[in-house]
Formats: sequence, C-alpha cells, structure tokens
Amino acid sequence: MIIKTIEPSAAFDIHFSNPSNKRILFSGKFGSGKTYFLKEYFEAKKDQLNTFWLSPVKYSVGLNEDIFEYIKFDLALKLIGMPEFAPSLKSRFGEDLYMYQFLSNQPQAAIDTLLLLIETMAKGTIDGESIEAKGLSIVAGAKSVAIGLMDYYQKYKNFKNSIDKASETHSDLFKRYLEDSVLKKGSIFENDLITQTIKSAIEICKQQGKKENVLIIDDFDRLDPEHVFRILNILSVHNDMFDEDNKFGFDKIIIVCDYDNIAKIYAYKYGSETSFSGYISKFFSTEVFHFNNKLAIQQFCRLDLGGVIPDKDSQDVLGMLLAYFVEKNILTMREIIKVKIPTNLTSYQYGPYNILENFPTVYKDSRPHFRDNKYFIGEGVKTFFVTSEDYPFIHAIRVLCLIFGDYDLLKNRIEKIDHSKDTGYDKEYVPKLIKTLMLLLHHASNQSELSRLCFTIESDNHRYVVLSRPSTVFLQKKFFIETGWSDGNQYTGDVSYYKNVNKFLNLKDDIDITGTAYGNFKSLFNELTIILNFLDGSGTLQHFGVTKSSI
Repeated sequence: MIIKTIEPSAAFDIHFSNPSNKRILFSGKFGSGKTYFLKEYFEAKKDQLNTFWLSPVKYSVGLNEDIFEYIKFDLALKLIGMPEFAPSLKSRFGEDLYMYQFLSNQPQAAIDTLLLLIETMAKGTIDGESIEAKGLSIVAGAKSVAIGLMDYYQKYKNFKNSIDKASETHSDLFKRYLEDSVLKKGSIFENDLITQTIKSAIEICKQQGKKENVLIIDDFDRLDPEHVFRILNILSVHNDMFDEDNKFGFDKIIIVCDYDNIAKIYAYKYGSETSFSGYISKFFSTEVFHFNNKLAIQQFCRLDLGGVIPDKDSQDVLGMLLAYFVEKNILTMREIIKVKIPTNLTSYQYGPYNILENFPTVYKDSRPHFRDNKYFIGEGVKTFFVTSEDYPFIHAIRVLCLIFGDYDLLKNRIEKIDHSKDTGYDKEYVPKLIKTLMLLLHHASNQSELSRLCFTIESDNHRYVVLSRPSTVFLQKKFFIETGWSDGNQYTGDVSYYKNVNKFLNLKDDIDITGTAYGNFKSLFNELTIILNFLDGSGTLQHFGVTKSSI
C-alpha cells in the first residue's frame, strides 16, 4: 500500500489502527529510514502502546534451533525493566499449610530426608554414649521402617502408573504427546513454562498500563535465511495450533524488512518456481505496508531540519533532492539522519555593487528609471547589495554539503549522476523551485553583469536606455522579478535590494508555470552546479562552516 497524498505517519496510522491488522509486514528498502520512522511513530504513542523491539541480527552466531530461546531471553529482559511488571506483594500461608503442600507434592524427598537423618543418628551419641551402645536395635528398627516406607511408596507409584496406562485412551496418548512437544526446547511447537510466563507477564503489562502490546522484529531480512524462515514458521505454527492471534499474546506483531529481499531469499532456498506470495501471505493480516521513504524524508526535513532551514519551500525541495539521492543509491536514510546540523543562521552580505556598472559610458552618471520616467532608485544612490537571507535555499545547500561530507564531495557526486533512467520530479515542485532557486540562480548566472540584479536593459541605441524590471530564465521560461521598488518606494541603499522579493513570491500562490520545462533532474542539477560554484567562489559556504576536500 503506497499512499502519496498524506504523510507517512498518517498513512501508517490508517494501516496500524485497522483492527484486522494483527500481523503487519512493514516493507522498505535498506537504508530508507524504516527504523527511524517507526521509532518516531511509536515514541509519539508511548502513552498508548507498549513496544517490544527485537533486532535478531545478533542471533546470527547462534544455532537455528536456539533462535526462539534468544527471543524469549530478550523479551524477559525487557519485561523485567517495565514498571507495569514490578513485583507485587504476595499473601503468605500458615506454616501448617506450607508443610502440607511440601509433603503432598514431594513425598519421596521427605522419605530420603528421613533416611539421611537415620544415617546421621547412627553415627552420633546420646548423653555421651554412642547410640549403638544404648539402643542399636531401635535405630535399626527405625531404619527398617523407613526402607519399608520407601518400598511401599515405590509400589504405590508402580500401581498408579499401571492403572493410568491401562485406562489411557487414544485421546490421552495424543494429549501426552502434545504436552511433551510443547515442552521440548527448540521445537517449533514449544510452549513451555517460560513461554507461558512471558505471555502472562505481557498480559499483566497490558492490564496494569491499559496499553496494547506491540512486538517489532527489526532488520528481519538481514538474518541468515535459515533463521528468517524458522522465526516465520514458529509464528505461523503458533497461530494455527493455539488458536490465538499472535505468539506470546501480543496484540500486534510487526516484521520490518524489504519484501523484495525476503522474496529473493525464499527463491534461493526453495527455488524460483515455488510460490512466494502464497507462503508469505500468512505472515500479514491484510496487505504489505510499503513504506514511502520520499514522504518520510520530507517529514524529516520539516520536523528535524526546521531549526536550520526555516523556509518551508526550501525544506520541501531539499526533501525532494534527498529522496532522489536515496532512490539512486547515492545516499541512505541512515546517512541522512545521523548528521548533526549545527544552527548557523547568520547573514552574509553580497556587495556593495555598482548600480550603473553595465551602463553605456555616456550614461554612467544617469539616474536609472523605467520607460515611463518613473524613478525606482533614490537620488544619489550609486550602489546596492543583497544578503543570504534573500536566498533561503543556501541553508539547504549547506545541509547537503554536511550530509555528503563537504562541498567537493557533494559537487563530485552530482556531476557523476547517471540520469539515463530518471523518472523526473512532480509538477507540484515547480512553484517551490521558483520560490527557492530562481533568484539565487539569477545572481549566480550574472556575476559579470551585476547590474542585471537590479534591472534589465531592454534596448540601447546610444541615445537613451530602456529599463525594465530584472528578468531571468528559469526552467526554460522567462520570469520577471518583482523587487517592489518604485517611484513611490525608491531604493535607498540601506537595505538589501531583494528585501521584498520573497514576500512577493510567497504571497503569489498562483505562479504561472505554463511553458516551464519541469521534471528534468539533469537540468535541475546543472543549475544547482552553477549555484554551487557561485557559493564557493563568493565565500558563502565557508562563512557557514562548509569545508572543501579538494578531491
């Protein structure tokens, strides 16, 4: 089940909360962030659920028949530390009841103890004289009685066994056989005292804490093939034999793996002609939950990187790029989430630049104005500047550099991407790309004509210059940049020239994307390379703590 329209937590919530889903197969590729997602999901639900995590990779060194004992060990260890399972006070019996219970349950032990006492007495003394001297016949008589009692007890046991055997029906024989099977260590039918105790303890935790119990078996497809199918078979046999939903009485069991990997392991072990779908279907209740790591990465960017990338559109574009890197096996989700990104949101200034730098010589002293003679630059203002705050995606690029290791490693990996099998990005990202990358690319592409950041020279016939708003080509479409400066709101040079651009872009929810060449990752990465070169050459990345390896 792949749901693309909602966040992964909401998608899984629908699947998990389905009462029919007692057994869940949670599938996702290696490194896609399955464990990270599930830990975050269940951490948010810790007041409603008890989670028992097993990572059976460590069982690989053990024998196949011991696997289930390892599982019981891990569960017992978890239960001991749970407050719901704290030992409670037990009522005490009177001494007479304790003695009665002891003798009635262990008669042979009582007789053995009596014999031992008699042997001891035979070697002792009474009133300073040996027992042999005072009453050997008494001791011998007592010993004879004890031996007689032992013999009588043995005859009783033999008689009882003969009666039981004579009266045993076929049903009794089968029951005894089944009882022996469930007590046998290593049996797939095993249901011994420890197993039953674990089940009872899990039920106690449920009743005490008013929480359902969930068993999560992680990294399942990283096990030895023999271990994989042994665990699956034990879980399956339990469901069939004991007429219960799950082993140990868990409300839900989640197996975390890559479905395709399990299928390959199955084909390797049993042959490609054997039906895997028929075999695996018994291990999940309704359908496989296919984890959509693209949505998970998007969620990670919004929740975990919000402090270092305040701009939501930049978070989403970064999420799209990271998902692409994961899909191309350039990164894993583990590599993404393990990086600690320090907060560094200080501003970096570009400029001041000469406003009239690219004017024809004859007009160097002119005051720029639009074709309607409306002045947008304050009188006497000769320079302008912009800042990194005008380009919020710079912080996303900083995060990319830190995830890859440094600037050079990121740039090198981007340049070596094979785009031959690209599927392209969705249309919904085009407005986000325009808002986050267009202005930054415009700056990066006009290093030799910096006045183009302020305006566009439409014509020059050496008699007059026609100016218009700055324009740029992005995704193969021409866009005009709304700076907000006008005759009534002239630029005075004391703030960034692009101070108002993002405000206009963010307010414009209906950006016209007709005619844009969207969806092409190769073109997008070419533009990203231009931006990287600019950020490196301008010292921006170094300002934000990004290093170079010069590979």
